[in-house]
Amino acid sequence: MSYGSLFVSLLGGLGLFLLGMTMLTDGLKLAAGRALERMLEAWRELGCMGCSRVFC
Repeated sequence: MSYGSLFVSLLGGLGLFLLGMTMLTDGLKLAAGRALERMLEAWRELGCMGCSRVFC
């Protein structure tokens, strides 16, 4: 296998990985919707929580 084909294969694999991550993110946003937004807003308003209290 030459270096050129190895480079193209790695670049194609990286492209497929990034495409998959984008599609997964969009799917999770659609599935969670407003409920996830409300949950994240509540966590943000509470400030430090759980294990992160050690670092605050």
